[in-house]
Amino acid sequence: MKITFKKYVPIFYVMSALIILLAPYAGDSTLGTDGMRKILKFLLYFFAIFNLVIVLISFFTKKKITLSQIMFLLSFAVYFIINSFHIYDYSMQIQKILTLLLCIGFGLADDESQLEAFTLFRKIWIIISTISVICYLSYMFKLPIPYTEVSYYNHSAVQSYISYGLVYIYKVGASLRLCGICNEPGYFGTVTAFVLCADRLNLKKLSNIIMLIAGLCSFSLAYVLIIFIYLIIKSFKNIKILSFLLVLIGIYIFILPNIQFENKNINLLIDRLSFIYDGSIKTARGNSVLEDAFKEAVDKHPIFGFGEYYTSTLELNGSANYKINVVNWGIGGCLLIWGSLLLSALFKRKISINSIAFLVAFLASIYQRSGIMTIVYILLLIGGIQFIANNDKEAEKESKKIQEAKLSN
Repeated sequence: MKITFKKYVPIFYVMSALIILLAPYAGDSTLGTDGMRKILKFLLYFFAIFNLVIVLISFFTKKKITLSQIMFLLSFAVYFIINSFHIYDYSMQIQKILTLLLCIGFGLADDESQLEAFTLFRKIWIIISTISVICYLSYMFKLPIPYTEVSYYNHSAVQSYISYGLVYIYKVGASLRLCGICNEPGYFGTVTAFVLCADRLNLKKLSNIIMLIAGLCSFSLAYVLIIFIYLIIKSFKNIKILSFLLVLIGIYIFILPNIQFENKNINLLIDRLSFIYDGSIKTARGNSVLEDAFKEAVDKHPIFGFGEYYTSTLELNGSANYKINVVNWGIGGCLLIWGSLLLSALFKRKISINSIAFLVAFLASIYQRSGIMTIVYILLLIGGIQFIANNDKEAEKESKKIQEAKLSN
């Protein structure tokens, strides 16, 4: 049976990822209404169910399952079991059906659909980045592009959004950080970094230069770390480039944080991007309550943690790093879920230095942003690997053509 609706699968996955990224979609957002969020949620369920049905028909028609798909299913099977049965507070139990429908469907989709989805997402992200940079410069240089100032999602008196309708700037004092369509700049910076790395940080393309600038304007620590880690792994065999990168990293880690500027807001931004604090590695997005819970989980419940939603009973004040997952899922649960997912991506296509660098950078990003079991990160991870493999294949063909041309001459 010919599946006529298959062409919509990549489009609907991209639309799903963009909806989840939208700042107004976030439950605590001041940029959207409950009515808007209900409509967006309905669309997500429609996209998820439609795509899963089409993907499963195609999947069972082929009657073939790959090792990559087995590892992917294992990751989400463990995730589902922990979220369904190993729960600390059953009064907060939420079956994450939407996440499972979207992610499992995308993981089982064919290579072509995954590649098309990432390619489309990248094109849209270039447009978003371009508009974002224009709006950022407009606000800085007081250009006549209309905007409104809206309370930040935590309703702080000193924090706000500069809203241009589709894209947003986070403002605290005179400091400005680009959010793009996201509810916070770190989220925008993280996604931008992965889109750039999937395209090898190729700055010969104007589109990648625009995204590079957009990511820098987010002043995101995650963005900087992902880019640096990707470049280090990719340049591992090139001593000159590797040495240059290590010098830059040394300046970034040990010298830049100690430079004091006259402008207080510049000092605040540099401190935000600093990786070292008081001689030790800065704990990203954490606090003392999370640190205590983390130590207790490692000591008393190292395998599967306290259970899902345990950290919801703690006063974390916005903390959001890998330690939350270790507290809830344990070291064993995290290794099974994240390890299986990364192995799934590793086994997806032919391994290259570009794909390894991308995967290492993705793994490192969990340190600060560990909520990767969403369609956004699954599309970036699996779709990104497909995009890298396709680029590697095209580069190999081009290299053969050049060699053949040289031999013919």
